[in-house]
This record gives sequence, C-alpha cells and structure tokens, in this order.
Amino acid sequence: FVVVFLFGAFVQRFLIQRVLNAPLVAQIFLTVALAMVMVSAAQLLVGADFRSATTSYTSMAVHAGPFRFSLPQILAFCGSAVMALLLWIFLERTDVGRAIRATAQNRTAATLVGINPYRMYILAFAIGTGLSGAAGAVILPYSYVFPTIGHDWALIMFTVVVLGGLGSVPGARGYYLRMATLVLMFAGLGGAWNILSGFANQVSLGHAAFFGVGAYTSTLLLKFTGLSPWLGMLVAGGAAGLLSLVVAVPTFRLRGHYFALGTLAFAEILRVLFLYFKGITEGPIGLTVPFRDSIWFFQFSGSLGYYLTALALLCLTFFAAHRVKVSRLGYELRALSSSHEAAEVVGVDTYRAKLWAAILSAGFTGCWGTFYAQYTYFIDPDTVFGVWTISVKIAMVAILGGLGTIWGPLVGSAILIPLDEWTSAVFIGDLAAVSRLIYGCLLIALILWQPRGLLSWFSRLEGLPPTGKMRKACRKMERIA
Repeated sequence: FVVVFLFGAFVQRFLIQRVLNAPLVAQIFLTVALAMVMVSAAQLLVGADFRSATTSYTSMAVHAGPFRFSLPQILAFCGSAVMALLLWIFLERTDVGRAIRATAQNRTAATLVGINPYRMYILAFAIGTGLSGAAGAVILPYSYVFPTIGHDWALIMFTVVVLGGLGSVPGARGYYLRMATLVLMFAGLGGAWNILSGFANQVSLGHAAFFGVGAYTSTLLLKFTGLSPWLGMLVAGGAAGLLSLVVAVPTFRLRGHYFALGTLAFAEILRVLFLYFKGITEGPIGLTVPFRDSIWFFQFSGSLGYYLTALALLCLTFFAAHRVKVSRLGYELRALSSSHEAAEVVGVDTYRAKLWAAILSAGFTGCWGTFYAQYTYFIDPDTVFGVWTISVKIAMVAILGGLGTIWGPLVGSAILIPLDEWTSAVFIGDLAAVSRLIYGCLLIALILWQPRGLLSWFSRLEGLPPTGKMRKACRKMERIA
C-alpha cells in the first residue's frame, strides 16, 4: 500500500495536476497512456509470463456442509471488507475525508472555506492507487499475475463504480497508401466522435460498439443476402444510429466519468454477446468477408481505391461535423457542454440535443465500421469491439488534435497512427514491449505539452508578437503606402 500510495501521489502531483484545468478527457487519457507505459515496463522487466505466489495456506480450505471455501479467498474477502470499512470511516468521520468530499462536489466552494483542493486531489489519488495496490496483493495467493492483469480487473471495477454510483517501390507505395488510408479512417472516426464528445463534452469510451455493429451488419448482409456493402454501409449506419438510442436512454442520465464508464461497459457487453452467438457471428473465430472481386461489392484490386473511398468518406464526415457545429444544434451542444443547467434555463432541450448528436456520431462511426471490414476482409469481436484498439484510439486522435475542432482529428491521426506503426515496426520480437513503452511515453509528453490539442498551439502562434524582421517589413510597407 505504502509504495503504491507514494507512486500515486507522485503521478498526481507531477503529471495529472498539470492538466487539471484542461478538458476532462485530457486527464482520462493521460492515465490511459500512463497505464500503457507501466504495462510495457512490467513486460520488459519481468516478462509477459503468468506467475503465481505459493503460501503455507494456499491449498487450505474451509468446509461448511456441502460447500468448500478456499482459505486465501476468505482472507481476501475479509481483507477487502476491512479496507472498505476503513475507507468509509476515513471519508465520513474525519475532517480530511470531509475535505476530500467537499472538493469533489465543488472545488470553488471548497477553496473559499480554506481547503487546498490540489492537496486533496493528491491525497485522494494516492489513497485510490494505494488501495488498488493492496487489492493486488490480496488476490496474489490464489490468482495468477501477469503485466496485463489490470485490464480485466479494471473493467470489473468500472462496472462496480457505475452500478454502485459511479515494405520495392510498388510495395512501398502500397505501404504508404495503407498508412494514409488508416490515417484517414481514424481521422473520420475522430470527427464522428467529436460530434458527441467534442461539441457536447459527453466523453464516450464505447464508440467501438457502433464501429463493431457497422462492421458486422454489412458483412452479415453480404454473406447471407448478397447485399452490396455500399448499400450495407447505409444499413450499418442506420443500425448504429438506432443502437445509440438504446445507449442513450440509460447513459444520458450520467455525466463526466460516469457517462464514459457507462459507454465503456456497453461496448464490452456487445463484445461478449458477439463472442457468444457463434451461430451468426462465428464467435472468436471471426468472419471473413466474402470475396467478389467487384467494385460494386466494395472490393478493389489495389490500395488506391480504398484510399480514395476513405478520403471521400472523411470529407463527408467532416462536412457533417461542420454543418452541425455552425447549426443551432451545434450552439446548443456547446452551451450544454459548459453547463447543462444554464443551457436548460435559456431554453435548450439538452436531452434532444444530445440524442441527435449521439445518432449522428454513431451513424458515421457505423459507416466507418463497414469500411474497415471491407478494407481488412476480416473482423472478429475482440478487434472491432476493442476498447484499446478502437474506442481509446478514436478518442486519442480527437483529443491530441484538438477537442471540439473540425480539423483536429486529422492532425491527431496524422501523428498518432504513423507513430503507432513506427514503434511497432522498429521494436519487434523480444522488444515488442518497448514499442508500447515508447508509444505511451510520447503520448504522455504530447498531452502534457498541449492538453487542449495541437491545434490550440497553432492558434496561439497566430497571436505571437511579430519578430524584428517582421516589424521592419511592416514599417517599410507603411512608408511605401
């Protein structure tokens, strides 16, 4: 507990605290990038093998009639209960605990009554990480451990929080076209994500749900009915839009972290369902797109056709995002992103505005899912519904480029996707973990440098005072005039 507590305090003080005044998504994805760095470092130091710890009581059990209870699990339950009780007492019965709760409810009000909110943030984050470390030690006697074990447990913890209240030249050309196509695809996905999460500040970590549904809808229609994927794309976009209505009903009652975690849980539910119904989806084996060798069936002989299609779809996505931004809906979304209550006071139907944003965002994401299926010729639930491979990367692209901007996702994708490809290509084999380590470190550096996105840096450059040469040129032009 103590070691992880101190590490958590360090992270909050020197990393997260630097982006506290930035949008919430910058804080969330800074921790995501940090998790990538820690997992990669663990793989480099101890390897990716499963490990276990044997104690004198590992095989011991307690019998109660026909039931058998493992002693390590009993001790883990009791230890967790004690930690939960002590945490409750601390938060409810101590002055420091009350100060933490007050800061969480209203930082400005807490500051006015003499509470240092930044110290409370450090303490709260340190306690949370310390308890997570203690929980890892508690399960060690009866569970295998490995560097990525936190992914599985994180999903469980998120659920509990939500439910409980919270390369030849032709070859090189093909390679670069493939890279450019991926850049365009994720830029389009980031633009679609921006409609909901950028304009309305409804941070979604579940857009993989709409992406996966779009990919499977068009592929299944092609497989069972022979419907052209061009038409299947329209059906996929409509299906994803309708699905967003299902997501909206329970999740639009949530805000901030809770909404993000709610969408994350929904994407995970769909991934499990598509793994389970093997009769239709082929489960973990995945689906291979039927080969038709025809443009009508969205299949091209080379990479150029897919690149041009991605470019056209990107233009359509960005055009839609621009129209939304300058429309009444866009103004309503930006108003509620600042304050739901204030927007409702001036007559904005916040629920309707968010609903339309969700439908448009999900619809375009579903269309991109169809493009991905036709481009790769293969889909499986773990890929198209992946939190890390799809949802997080979509959000990262938009955040890195500039949240709530039209061109931000293209800037972010032009940096993030080649960076990911480069680190994966350079560090292979036993050095594969180095790829994720460097990738995560670079993401942390970029987010800390420009937490509001790279476009904000360019916009600030426009306001810089003119240099000496510029001043001389201006004076010369004035004399000529």
